[in-house]
Amino acid sequence: MNQPQYLSTPVINGEHTPTTPNINPGGEGVTFTSDNASIAIDFAPSITPIIEYVSIADQAITNVNQITVTVIASDNSGDITLSSNFGNTVVTGFPTKPLPVSSTLFITFGTSNKKPPYGVTISIIACFYPVLASTSVYSTTQSKL
Repeated sequence: MNQPQYLSTPVINGEHTPTTPNINPGGEGVTFTSDNASIAIDFAPSITPIIEYVSIADQAITNVNQITVTVIASDNSGDITLSSNFGNTVVTGFPTKPLPVSSTLFITFGTSNKKPPYGVTISIIACFYPVLASTSVYSTTQSKL
């Protein structure tokens, strides 16, 4: 199981290289060439995740030293914004209950040298729950007269 599950293709915002980067752990990461760098990751429509943490997967290849994660709730129940401490690239403190279906993670970066982020890889540790479908059952009884 080397590929992420339950996540849509990330949207890389801001000028960057390569054109289609591998931001998964072990990938080459994305290098931004503009200051408006962010990554948006949508959860699959049938998944309600409980996130343990979001982090930079490989700190050895990046200049990122702080990240901010905003959870954009699809049900308009309110966004949640959490940041790592300066010098740390792990964000914790997410709700212990499942996020709404089809939520989005919006991730921004602070860097150690005030330049655009480079070598950005993302790790998300979460439990994923499928949405339980509700089934209606209709029954009738027949009586003899």
